[in-house]
Amino acid sequence: MLALAALGQRLKYVHLRVQFGLIGALTLYRVFEVNLHVSGAAGVHVPARLLTLPVLAGAFYLTALWTDPTDPKDHGAGLNLRGLFAAAGSLLIATLIYFEVSGPWVAVALLLPASIGTTAATANGLSALMTVIPNQMRAQSSALYYLVVNVFGLTLGPTGIALFTDYVFRDTTALRYSVACISAIAGVLSASFLIYNLSRYRRAFVESETWVTEA
Repeated sequence: MLALAALGQRLKYVHLRVQFGLIGALTLYRVFEVNLHVSGAAGVHVPARLLTLPVLAGAFYLTALWTDPTDPKDHGAGLNLRGLFAAAGSLLIATLIYFEVSGPWVAVALLLPASIGTTAATANGLSALMTVIPNQMRAQSSALYYLVVNVFGLTLGPTGIALFTDYVFRDTTALRYSVACISAIAGVLSASFLIYNLSRYRRAFVESETWVTEA
Protein backbone atom coordinates (compact mmCIF):
# COMPACT_ATOMS: atom_id res chain seq x y z
CA MET A 1 0.00 0.00 0.00
CA LEU A 2 2.78 2.42 0.94
CA ALA A 3 4.84 1.46 -2.11
CA LEU A 4 1.90 2.05 -4.46
CA ALA A 5 1.17 5.38 -2.77
CA ALA A 6 4.79 6.47 -3.18
CA LEU A 7 4.81 5.42 -6.85
CA GLY A 8 1.53 7.20 -7.46
CA GLN A 9 2.94 10.37 -5.92
CA ARG A 10 6.14 10.20 -7.97
CA LEU A 11 4.74 9.04 -11.30
CA LYS A 12 1.43 10.95 -11.07
CA TYR A 13 -0.34 7.76 -12.16
CA VAL A 14 -3.98 8.02 -11.07
CA HIS A 15 -4.84 4.32 -11.51
CA LEU A 16 -2.38 3.36 -8.76
CA ARG A 17 -4.73 5.05 -6.32
CA VAL A 18 -7.42 2.53 -7.08
CA GLN A 19 -5.00 -0.27 -6.28
CA PHE A 20 -3.73 1.04 -2.96
CA GLY A 21 -7.27 2.10 -2.06
CA LEU A 22 -8.40 -1.50 -2.53
CA ILE A 23 -5.46 -2.76 -0.47
CA GLY A 24 -6.40 -0.30 2.27
CA ALA A 25 -9.99 -1.55 2.31
CA LEU A 26 -8.80 -5.16 2.53
CA THR A 27 -6.43 -4.20 5.34
CA LEU A 28 -9.26 -2.69 7.35
CA TYR A 29 -11.39 -5.77 6.72
CA ARG A 30 -8.64 -8.06 8.01
CA VAL A 31 -8.08 -5.93 11.10
CA PHE A 32 -11.73 -5.95 12.12
CA GLU A 33 -12.27 -9.57 11.13
CA VAL A 34 -9.10 -11.13 12.56
CA ASN A 35 -6.93 -8.89 14.74
CA LEU A 36 -9.67 -7.54 16.98
CA HIS A 37 -11.05 -10.99 17.80
CA VAL A 38 -7.77 -12.37 19.14
CA SER A 39 -8.47 -12.98 22.83
CA GLY A 40 -6.16 -13.33 25.80
CA ALA A 41 -6.37 -13.85 29.55
CA ALA A 42 -8.36 -11.38 31.61
CA GLY A 43 -6.46 -8.13 32.12
CA VAL A 44 -3.70 -9.13 29.67
CA HIS A 45 -3.05 -6.95 26.67
CA VAL A 46 -3.16 -8.69 23.31
CA PRO A 47 0.12 -8.31 21.37
CA ALA A 48 -1.66 -8.84 18.02
CA ARG A 49 -3.57 -5.65 18.62
CA LEU A 50 -0.85 -3.65 20.34
CA LEU A 51 1.64 -4.31 17.54
CA THR A 52 -0.42 -4.35 14.36
CA LEU A 53 -2.94 -1.54 14.89
CA PRO A 54 -0.43 1.30 15.55
CA VAL A 55 1.75 0.14 12.66
CA LEU A 56 -1.21 -0.03 10.28
CA ALA A 57 -2.49 3.35 11.51
CA GLY A 58 0.91 4.86 10.72
CA ALA A 59 0.82 3.24 7.29
CA PHE A 60 -2.60 4.78 6.60
CA TYR A 61 -1.37 8.22 7.72
CA LEU A 62 1.70 7.98 5.47
CA THR A 63 -0.44 6.84 2.57
CA ALA A 64 -2.70 9.85 3.10
CA LEU A 65 0.37 12.10 3.18
CA TRP A 66 1.72 10.65 -0.07
CA THR A 67 -1.60 10.91 -1.91
CA ASP A 68 -1.52 13.86 -4.28
CA PRO A 69 -4.73 15.91 -3.89
CA THR A 70 -3.83 18.57 -6.45
CA ASP A 71 -4.03 16.67 -9.74
CA PRO A 72 -6.90 18.27 -11.75
CA LYS A 73 -7.28 15.17 -13.90
CA ASP A 74 -8.75 13.02 -11.13
CA HIS A 75 -11.61 15.45 -10.29
CA GLY A 76 -10.87 15.48 -6.56
CA ALA A 77 -10.35 11.72 -6.13
CA GLY A 78 -6.91 12.24 -4.61
CA LEU A 79 -8.31 14.60 -2.00
CA ASN A 80 -11.09 12.15 -1.15
CA LEU A 81 -8.62 9.29 -0.80
CA ARG A 82 -6.39 11.38 1.44
CA GLY A 83 -9.31 12.08 3.75
CA LEU A 84 -10.44 8.44 3.77
CA PHE A 85 -6.97 7.11 4.59
CA ALA A 86 -6.46 9.66 7.37
CA ALA A 87 -9.86 8.72 8.79
CA ALA A 88 -8.95 5.02 8.61
CA GLY A 89 -5.77 5.64 10.60
CA SER A 90 -7.71 7.54 13.25
CA LEU A 91 -10.30 4.76 13.36
CA LEU A 92 -7.61 2.17 14.08
CA ILE A 93 -6.16 4.26 16.91
CA ALA A 94 -9.62 4.78 18.42
CA THR A 95 -10.37 1.06 18.10
CA LEU A 96 -7.09 0.16 19.83
CA ILE A 97 -7.93 2.49 22.72
CA TYR A 98 -11.40 0.99 23.02
CA PHE A 99 -10.16 -2.60 23.20
CA GLU A 100 -7.05 -2.07 25.32
CA VAL A 101 -8.14 0.60 27.81
CA SER A 102 -10.80 -0.55 30.24
CA GLY A 103 -13.29 1.33 32.36
CA PRO A 104 -14.10 5.04 32.20
CA TRP A 105 -10.65 5.79 30.82
CA VAL A 106 -11.96 4.72 27.41
CA ALA A 107 -14.20 7.78 27.27
CA VAL A 108 -11.41 10.05 28.48
CA ALA A 109 -8.93 8.62 25.97
CA LEU A 110 -11.37 8.95 23.07
CA LEU A 111 -12.26 12.50 24.09
CA LEU A 112 -8.89 13.83 22.92
CA PRO A 113 -9.07 12.70 19.24
CA ALA A 114 -12.76 13.63 19.19
CA SER A 115 -11.99 17.19 20.32
CA ILE A 116 -9.10 17.54 17.89
CA GLY A 117 -11.17 16.09 15.07
CA THR A 118 -14.01 18.54 15.69
CA THR A 119 -11.64 21.49 15.66
CA ALA A 120 -9.89 20.21 12.54
CA ALA A 121 -13.21 19.83 10.72
CA THR A 122 -14.30 23.42 11.40
CA ALA A 123 -10.85 24.77 10.51
CA ASN A 124 -10.77 22.84 7.23
CA GLY A 125 -14.24 24.02 6.37
CA LEU A 126 -13.29 27.65 6.93
CA SER A 127 -10.10 27.25 4.88
CA ALA A 128 -12.07 25.73 2.01
CA LEU A 129 -14.60 28.55 2.22
CA MET A 130 -11.95 31.26 2.17
CA THR A 131 -10.48 29.74 -0.98
CA VAL A 132 -13.60 30.48 -3.05
CA ILE A 133 -14.67 33.74 -1.40
CA PRO A 134 -13.49 37.11 -2.76
CA ASN A 135 -11.30 39.18 -0.45
CA GLN A 136 -13.98 41.80 0.08
CA MET A 137 -16.41 39.22 1.54
CA ARG A 138 -14.13 37.01 3.65
CA ALA A 139 -14.78 38.72 6.99
CA GLN A 140 -18.57 38.50 6.63
CA SER A 141 -18.39 34.94 5.28
CA SER A 142 -16.22 33.67 8.14
CA ALA A 143 -18.52 35.32 10.69
CA LEU A 144 -21.60 33.77 9.06
CA TYR A 145 -19.84 30.38 8.88
CA TYR A 146 -19.08 30.28 12.61
CA LEU A 147 -22.57 31.61 13.42
CA VAL A 148 -24.19 28.73 11.52
CA VAL A 149 -21.79 26.15 13.02
CA ASN A 150 -22.48 27.30 16.57
CA VAL A 151 -26.22 27.71 16.10
CA PHE A 152 -26.60 24.18 14.72
CA GLY A 153 -24.07 22.64 17.08
CA LEU A 154 -25.30 24.28 20.29
CA THR A 155 -29.05 24.09 19.62
CA LEU A 156 -30.02 21.20 17.36
CA GLY A 157 -27.44 18.78 18.78
CA PRO A 158 -28.29 18.96 22.51
CA THR A 159 -32.00 19.42 21.80
CA GLY A 160 -32.06 16.38 19.54
CA ILE A 161 -30.37 14.25 22.18
CA ALA A 162 -32.92 15.35 24.76
CA LEU A 163 -35.84 14.65 22.41
CA PHE A 164 -34.55 11.17 21.57
CA THR A 165 -34.05 10.36 25.23
CA ASP A 166 -37.50 11.58 26.30
CA TYR A 167 -39.71 10.68 23.34
CA VAL A 168 -37.98 7.89 21.41
CA PHE A 169 -36.30 5.73 24.05
CA ARG A 170 -38.38 7.06 26.98
CA ASP A 171 -35.57 6.16 29.34
CA THR A 172 -33.12 8.54 31.00
CA THR A 173 -30.47 5.80 31.12
CA ALA A 174 -30.54 5.57 27.31
CA LEU A 175 -28.64 8.82 26.94
CA ARG A 176 -25.70 7.09 25.27
CA TYR A 177 -27.98 5.66 22.60
CA SER A 178 -29.45 9.12 21.95
CA VAL A 179 -25.97 10.57 21.51
CA ALA A 180 -25.10 7.75 19.09
CA CYS A 181 -28.30 8.27 17.08
CA ILE A 182 -27.90 12.03 16.78
CA SER A 183 -24.25 11.62 15.81
CA ALA A 184 -25.19 9.10 13.12
CA ILE A 185 -27.96 11.33 11.75
CA ALA A 186 -25.67 14.37 11.72
CA GLY A 187 -22.97 12.36 9.97
CA VAL A 188 -25.33 11.11 7.27
CA LEU A 189 -26.75 14.59 6.66
CA SER A 190 -23.29 16.16 6.55
CA ALA A 191 -22.02 13.54 4.10
CA SER A 192 -25.10 14.00 1.92
CA PHE A 193 -24.67 17.78 1.78
CA LEU A 194 -20.96 17.35 1.06
CA ILE A 195 -21.52 14.95 -1.83
CA TYR A 196 -24.31 17.12 -3.25
CA ASN A 197 -22.22 20.30 -3.19
CA LEU A 198 -18.83 18.94 -4.23
CA SER A 199 -19.38 19.64 -7.92
CA ARG A 200 -20.47 23.19 -7.14
CA TYR A 201 -17.44 23.74 -4.96
CA ARG A 202 -15.14 22.49 -7.70
CA ARG A 203 -16.64 24.98 -10.14
CA ALA A 204 -16.23 27.77 -7.60
CA PHE A 205 -12.63 26.69 -6.99
CA VAL A 206 -11.82 26.77 -10.71
CA GLU A 207 -13.37 30.24 -10.94
CA SER A 208 -11.35 31.47 -7.96
CA GLU A 209 -8.12 30.47 -9.69
CA THR A 210 -8.89 32.93 -12.48
CA TRP A 211 -8.75 35.77 -9.95
CA VAL A 212 -5.03 35.15 -9.47
CA THR A 213 -4.47 35.01 -13.23
CA GLU A 214 -6.33 38.25 -13.79
CA ALA A 215 -4.43 39.96 -10.97
